[in-house]
Amino acid sequence: MFDWEDLRHFSTFCATGSLSAAARVLSVDHATVARRIASLEASLNLKLVDRRARAYVLTDEGERVGELAGQMAASSFALEHFASAGQQTVEGEVVLSAPPALLGSIIARRLGDLYQQYPQLRLRLVGSKSRASLARREADISVVL
Repeated sequence: MFDWEDLRHFSTFCATGSLSAAARVLSVDHATVARRIASLEASLNLKLVDRRARAYVLTDEGERVGELAGQMAASSFALEHFASAGQQTVEGEVVLSAPPALLGSIIARRLGDLYQQYPQLRLRLVGSKSRASLARREADISVVL
Protein backbone atom coordinates (compact mmCIF):
# COMPACT_ATOMS: atom_id res chain seq x y z
CA MET A 1 0.00 0.00 0.00
CA PHE A 2 1.26 3.47 -0.83
CA ASP A 3 1.60 6.42 1.55
CA TRP A 4 -1.16 9.02 1.10
CA GLU A 5 1.33 11.82 1.67
CA ASP A 6 3.46 10.52 -1.20
CA LEU A 7 0.37 10.65 -3.43
CA ARG A 8 -0.46 14.18 -2.24
CA HIS A 9 3.05 15.37 -3.09
CA PHE A 10 2.87 13.68 -6.50
CA SER A 11 -0.57 15.17 -7.18
CA THR A 12 0.73 18.64 -6.36
CA PHE A 13 3.72 18.05 -8.65
CA CYS A 14 1.32 17.07 -11.47
CA ALA A 15 -0.85 20.12 -10.88
CA THR A 16 2.04 22.60 -10.72
CA GLY A 17 4.36 21.04 -13.30
CA SER A 18 7.65 21.26 -11.42
CA LEU A 19 9.36 20.16 -8.24
CA SER A 20 10.04 23.71 -7.11
CA ALA A 21 6.46 24.88 -7.71
CA ALA A 22 5.08 21.85 -5.86
CA ALA A 23 7.52 22.51 -3.02
CA ARG A 24 6.30 26.11 -2.72
CA VAL A 25 2.64 25.02 -2.60
CA LEU A 26 3.39 22.33 -0.02
CA SER A 27 5.82 24.50 1.99
CA VAL A 28 8.59 21.91 1.77
CA ASP A 29 11.96 21.63 0.05
CA HIS A 30 12.03 20.45 -3.59
CA ALA A 31 14.13 17.48 -2.48
CA THR A 32 11.24 16.36 -0.26
CA VAL A 33 8.89 16.37 -3.26
CA ALA A 34 11.43 14.35 -5.27
CA ARG A 35 11.85 11.87 -2.41
CA ARG A 36 8.07 11.48 -2.04
CA ILE A 37 7.69 10.83 -5.77
CA ALA A 38 10.43 8.18 -5.63
CA SER A 39 8.72 6.58 -2.64
CA LEU A 40 5.39 6.48 -4.48
CA GLU A 41 7.07 4.93 -7.52
CA ALA A 42 8.58 2.23 -5.32
CA SER A 43 5.27 1.53 -3.57
CA LEU A 44 3.32 1.29 -6.82
CA ASN A 45 6.15 -0.39 -8.73
CA LEU A 46 5.62 2.11 -11.57
CA LYS A 47 7.87 4.66 -13.21
CA LEU A 48 5.91 7.91 -12.88
CA VAL A 49 8.51 10.43 -14.07
CA ASP A 50 11.48 10.58 -16.40
CA ARG A 51 14.28 12.31 -14.54
CA ARG A 52 16.03 14.75 -16.83
CA ALA A 53 18.86 17.16 -16.11
CA ARG A 54 16.65 20.16 -15.36
CA ALA A 55 13.15 18.72 -14.97
CA TYR A 56 10.92 15.78 -14.21
CA VAL A 57 8.62 14.74 -17.06
CA LEU A 58 5.57 12.54 -16.48
CA THR A 59 5.52 9.11 -18.09
CA ASP A 60 2.28 7.68 -19.49
CA GLU A 61 1.77 5.86 -16.17
CA GLY A 62 2.53 9.11 -14.34
CA GLU A 63 -0.13 10.93 -16.37
CA ARG A 64 -2.74 8.31 -15.43
CA VAL A 65 -1.76 8.19 -11.75
CA GLY A 66 -1.81 12.00 -11.74
CA GLU A 67 -5.38 12.01 -13.09
CA LEU A 68 -6.48 9.53 -10.43
CA ALA A 69 -4.67 11.49 -7.71
CA GLY A 70 -6.42 14.66 -8.86
CA GLN A 71 -9.78 12.92 -8.58
CA MET A 72 -8.88 11.76 -5.08
CA ALA A 73 -7.85 15.29 -4.08
CA ALA A 74 -11.14 16.68 -5.40
CA SER A 75 -13.05 14.06 -3.41
CA SER A 76 -11.05 14.91 -0.30
CA PHE A 77 -11.87 18.62 -0.68
CA ALA A 78 -15.55 17.75 -1.22
CA LEU A 79 -15.54 15.70 1.99
CA GLU A 80 -13.96 18.59 3.92
CA HIS A 81 -16.56 20.96 2.51
CA PHE A 82 -19.41 18.60 3.41
CA ALA A 83 -18.10 18.10 6.94
CA SER A 84 -17.70 21.81 7.60
CA ALA A 85 -21.03 22.84 6.04
CA GLY A 86 -23.03 21.98 9.16
CA GLN A 87 -20.80 23.89 11.56
CA GLN A 88 -22.36 27.04 12.99
CA THR A 89 -19.14 28.84 13.97
CA VAL A 90 -17.15 31.04 11.66
CA GLU A 91 -13.53 30.50 12.59
CA GLY A 92 -10.15 29.64 11.16
CA GLU A 93 -8.05 31.05 8.37
CA VAL A 94 -9.43 32.04 4.98
CA VAL A 95 -6.98 32.81 2.19
CA LEU A 96 -8.21 35.55 -0.14
CA SER A 97 -6.36 36.19 -3.40
CA ALA A 98 -7.03 39.41 -5.25
CA PRO A 99 -5.22 42.09 -7.23
CA PRO A 100 -3.06 44.20 -4.88
CA ALA A 101 -4.94 47.43 -5.65
CA LEU A 102 -8.26 45.83 -4.71
CA LEU A 103 -6.83 44.41 -1.49
CA GLY A 104 -5.50 47.77 -0.36
CA SER A 105 -8.29 50.03 -1.50
CA ILE A 106 -11.38 48.02 -0.60
CA ILE A 107 -10.80 44.83 1.35
CA ALA A 108 -8.15 45.81 3.92
CA ARG A 109 -10.17 48.85 5.03
CA ARG A 110 -13.11 46.66 6.06
CA LEU A 111 -11.20 44.03 8.04
CA GLY A 112 -11.91 45.70 11.40
CA ASP A 113 -15.67 45.31 10.96
CA LEU A 114 -15.24 41.73 9.81
CA TYR A 115 -13.09 40.83 12.83
CA GLN A 116 -15.60 42.46 15.21
CA GLN A 117 -18.40 40.35 13.82
CA TYR A 118 -16.30 37.15 13.57
CA PRO A 119 -13.47 37.33 16.13
CA GLN A 120 -12.33 33.74 15.49
CA LEU A 121 -11.86 34.37 11.78
CA ARG A 122 -8.45 35.20 10.31
CA LEU A 123 -8.15 36.44 6.76
CA ARG A 124 -4.85 36.04 4.92
CA LEU A 125 -4.66 38.42 2.00
CA VAL A 126 -2.55 37.37 -1.00
CA GLY A 127 -1.89 40.00 -3.63
CA SER A 128 -1.80 38.33 -7.00
CA LYS A 129 -2.00 39.57 -10.56
CA SER A 130 -2.83 36.07 -11.79
CA ARG A 131 -5.70 33.82 -10.80
CA ALA A 132 -5.02 31.63 -7.75
CA SER A 133 -6.20 28.04 -8.09
CA LEU A 134 -9.06 27.15 -5.80
CA ALA A 135 -8.77 23.48 -6.78
CA ARG A 136 -5.13 23.33 -5.65
CA ARG A 137 -6.02 25.16 -2.43
CA GLU A 138 -3.79 28.13 -3.26
CA ALA A 139 -6.69 30.27 -2.00
CA ASP A 140 -10.15 29.80 -0.52
CA ILE A 141 -11.51 32.84 -2.34
CA SER A 142 -10.08 34.31 -5.53
CA VAL A 143 -11.18 37.71 -6.83
CA VAL A 144 -10.19 38.51 -10.40
CA LEU A 145 -10.93 41.49 -12.59
